[in-house]
Amino acid sequence: MRVWRTTKSAPGTVKRAALLPLRYGLSPTKVRLQLQQMIASMYRLEVTPTINVTASNLERYPEIVDDLRPVDLGIHGYHHVPYSTLSSEGQARDLDRAIASFERRGFPTKGFRAPYLRTNEDTRKLLESRGFAYNSSIPRMCFRAGGTLSSRFAALARKRYGDVDSAPLFPARVGNLIEIPVSLPDDELIVDGMGIRQASPMRRIFGSMLESTAEANSLLVLQIHPERYGYCAEAVNSLVDSAVDSGAWIAPLTEIAHWTNRQANGSMRWPSGHPFALAVTGDLDALSLHDFAPGSAGEAR
Repeated sequence: MRVWRTTKSAPGTVKRAALLPLRYGLSPTKVRLQLQQMIASMYRLEVTPTINVTASNLERYPEIVDDLRPVDLGIHGYHHVPYSTLSSEGQARDLDRAIASFERRGFPTKGFRAPYLRTNEDTRKLLESRGFAYNSSIPRMCFRAGGTLSSRFAALARKRYGDVDSAPLFPARVGNLIEIPVSLPDDELIVDGMGIRQASPMRRIFGSMLESTAEANSLLVLQIHPERYGYCAEAVNSLVDSAVDSGAWIAPLTEIAHWTNRQANGSMRWPSGHPFALAVTGDLDALSLHDFAPGSAGEAR
């Protein structure tokens, strides 16, 4: 498995820090409202989103447990730290603590997305040993090549994630684990990296991603962090409507992993004759400004 290295420039770090008070409060209320809006919007569209949760949030903010009951859940570490920087023992401690936290709250999940999308071969072996169904931690560019916007997204992706493949996205079995990459650009590249917060250009970006996916009969794994959902809601709803009109199979990651596991190796056909597939996902890393204080588990966000 490739190690995806994340780098952060000083200007980018300053920019993110300046935006934190706009998205987070001293309590989890702001982020909870965005999370609830995202879940409710998807429910109205008959879509079950996959929300990958940093497990320490379940203990720090028990009020979010009921918010998360209707969704497909994945583990996003116990602490929001890049797994590729941890020893194999450190990864095991963090993951086992996350699994226990989820199980105590009645969330027996078998899905995983690494914080910062940073993993290594130890991560894959660990997930297999713990019986996980899938790993969704490898970024894959899903935007039409050519033009200034494409070049800027590619540069931002390299800065944050390293070299990113742009081949069509399909889930694949690697050992006993289903690998489901994440489509780029995500909300971090679009909203924070490019400063795009208007519905019209965001609809065009999502529309281009959908067209590329449909042409390749592949999978689009949309990634929207709940705290940015307000910026993206109109474009996400438009994307889902277009996907439905085009006959897409829309499913959470757990369902996609289970379907993939039942297929013969190399099979690229989607269920019931659907021409391509879409999953709407979001990572819940932190819920308040306290999570970014020095020494806090959320500081690595």
